Amino acid sequence: MSKRVELLEQMLKENPSDLFLNYAYALEQIKEGKTDEAETLFKKVLTHDESYLAAYYQLGKIYEKKENMSEAIT
Repeated sequence: MSKRVELLEQMLKENPSDLFLNYAYALEQIKEGKTDEAETLFKKVLTHDESYLAAYYQLGKIYEKKENMSEAIT
């Protein structure tokens, strides 16, 4: 586990509803090959803020990797 991941986890314990922290943590999960966890985090971000465009993009990329093109396009 990288120092960045450890720091993000610590900050999320203090402020679990921070959307940027959740987004950043999801990006780190992707780097570690944990796409299911990242998908869950991006959905959490979008549940709280439907206008968080970067989360849509990243979620689309996950769906693309999973060859779920209809979801990726949506």
